Amino acid sequence: MLIDRLTSAVADFSIRRPILALSLSIATCLLLAIPALGIRLDTDIYRLLPDDSPAVKSFREMVAQFGATDQLFVAVEAPVGADGLVAAEDLARAAAATDRIADGLA
Repeated sequence: MLIDRLTSAVADFSIRRPILALSLSIATCLLLAIPALGIRLDTDIYRLLPDDSPAVKSFREMVAQFGATDQLFVAVEAPVGADGLVAAEDLARAAAATDRIADGLA
């Protein structure tokens, strides 16, 4: 089997050259971690949100009205149908998603 030969070759290489194998392992992990540098973690929610979204404008109005100290807002925007109304199924799905998020945060 190809997998057996590959794992045996990697094990033989690691046994014969442990420092090089360790160095290659570290370099591989660092290369695979490079995409994580693009993750933005920030406590200031306003810097993370786009400025041109109507949902963001609604969020800012909500924060201005209720305050935002030690609180977390989860905003779910339901799609509007062709008739200009939001379907009841979409509202139920959005409410269920919000409940799952709240349960996960508790």
